[in-house]
Amino acid sequence: MKRPAKGDEMWTGYTKEFEPRVWIVLPFFVLASVLCTYFGFRFHYSECSNLVSEAAITVIGFFLGQGSPLLPTQISLRILFLTILLFHVVLLAHYTSDLVSSLAAGPSLSKVSSLQDVVKDPNLQLGYMRETSLHDYLRDSSVEDIRQIWQNNHDQNFASLTGSLQEGMERVLKGNYVFMKTEMAIHYNYGQDCRIYMLPSTYFPGLYSIAVAKGSPLRRVFDKIILDARSSGLLDKWMRAAVPKLANCGALTTSAIELNLVLVTFLVLGTAVLASMGVFLLEYCVAMGRRSFRGQSGDGPGFSRKINNYTIR
Repeated sequence: MKRPAKGDEMWTGYTKEFEPRVWIVLPFFVLASVLCTYFGFRFHYSECSNLVSEAAITVIGFFLGQGSPLLPTQISLRILFLTILLFHVVLLAHYTSDLVSSLAAGPSLSKVSSLQDVVKDPNLQLGYMRETSLHDYLRDSSVEDIRQIWQNNHDQNFASLTGSLQEGMERVLKGNYVFMKTEMAIHYNYGQDCRIYMLPSTYFPGLYSIAVAKGSPLRRVFDKIILDARSSGLLDKWMRAAVPKLANCGALTTSAIELNLVLVTFLVLGTAVLASMGVFLLEYCVAMGRRSFRGQSGDGPGFSRKINNYTIR
């Protein structure tokens, strides 16, 4: 399967630091903090207006590392503010440390480590070469998980099967595809390609034999030669000599951050700037509307009227 790369995390690079349930709980905690702050302001600063907006700005400012223009003198508000600030410190420390390590060391490997994990993951597609003995083995297997592989491919009209090893690897590099092939073929052709991640477990071991005529005297000769070669370690030696040494893809390497990874930051900042400009224009229009309304109603300069013999200017 494809090894995770920095360029694959354009959007998830800034959200994978927390699990989805943490991101779900976080808005509720912010809302609860705003409500508690609002009731605290209402009890201690009842003469102030716009307490809801003040409470929201204060809490959001705390989560963004900002202070508050209000100086709480009550113990209850101090405890509340310290609790929110402490939560912000813990949240920020975990988020930034995980983000920095991810940008420096790259994304972590996939949690998929076995064939069962591949079958259970709905986002992954498992394929192999068509018209091979592996296809018949999966179909006739008595193991439920193995037979499920053939059933899944059968339900998809065998669209995940490939005609060659090269085609399978091309689909692997596109992502969300797991290709199954003999260990020798993978190591020999793609053992130096660090874009590919090979699962640690191997399945379906096969034994190779030399076919001779029935009753041939060569059978005992070949049996002795193969047994001697296997027991002396010659087979393993020949295997190591035939297969290139696998690349050390686990070594840390330093590489520049790609544009698509930081593009999300620019998009968020640009959206925030446009939103602030929109709010500014809205506030400006409302202020101009109020000013013109006061001028038309006669409350502007130069207007005067008499009420009970008093002149109001």
